[in-house]
Amino acid sequence: MARTLAVFLGCVLLGCSSSDEASFPDQTQLDQLAGAMAFYASFEDGMDAAFARDDRRIYSAPSYEELADRGPWYWGQNVETAYDSGVSGHALSFNGELSQAVFYSADGNAPWSAGGAVSFWIQPGKYAGIPVAIVPADSGEPAVSVALTPSQMAVMVWGQEIQTSLTAMSEREWLHVAVSFASNESAEATAKLYLNGLEQGAAGDLSVEPVQSTIRLGVNYVGLIDELAIFDRALTEDEVRFLHHTPNLPASLMR
Repeated sequence: MARTLAVFLGCVLLGCSSSDEASFPDQTQLDQLAGAMAFYASFEDGMDAAFARDDRRIYSAPSYEELADRGPWYWGQNVETAYDSGVSGHALSFNGELSQAVFYSADGNAPWSAGGAVSFWIQPGKYAGIPVAIVPADSGEPAVSVALTPSQMAVMVWGQEIQTSLTAMSEREWLHVAVSFASNESAEATAKLYLNGLEQGAAGDLSVEPVQSTIRLGVNYVGLIDELAIFDRALTEDEVRFLHHTPNLPASLMR
C-alpha cells in the first residue's frame, strides 16, 4: 500500500494524464520490480547511491586505466549536485571536461547473468558524450553504454548496437532512457532500447555474462543525469512505462 501511495503522489506532483493513471502498477507489480532493483542513485543526498546491493559509494580515479588508484567521493571539477533541477528533486550535473574518472563499483550492483536493465533520465546541455556506461573491469568494451551525438543516440549492448534518431528532440529536454536485455537457451537473446517509454529498436544475438565492472558517469558528457536504476533482469514494456510515467518510482522500491 505504501509503495502504491508513493507512486500515486509522485504522479500527482509531476502531472500525469488520465492515460498515465490507468497504467499505475498494482502492489504485485511493484513488489516484483522492487525485487529486481539492484542499484539506485537519486542524488537527493549527495553523489553516493541511495540503494545498492553492494558498495553504494561513488569513486574517482585519475583515469579509467588507473582504477586501482581510486578513492571515495569525487574531488575533481565540473561535477556537482544540481539542487532542485532534476526530473525529480536533485540531479547530478556535468559542466565540462572531467579532471578524473567518476564511477560506482558494479561488482554486485549489476548482477547480470541471464539478463538485466538500466533506467535513467538525462537532460543534455548538448548532444555529445556518454552519460552512462557499464564496463567490465578487465575490458575496455562496455556491457552497456549510451552515447549521444547531435543527431542520434547509439546504444551498445553486449557488442550489439541500437540507434535511434534525436532530430525531433531539443536540448535541455528531459529524456527517459531504458535499456533492457535478456538471454536464455530457449529463446533468441534480445536487447531493447526505450526512449520516453517507447521502444526505439532491438538487437539480437547477445551473449550475456556475469561481470565485475564499473558504472561510469558523464564521459565527455555535458548535462544532467537523474534517477539512475539498475535491475537484475529484463524489464517488461509495462515496467518501462511505469518508470517513465513516474520518474521517482525507484525511491518507493527500496527495501
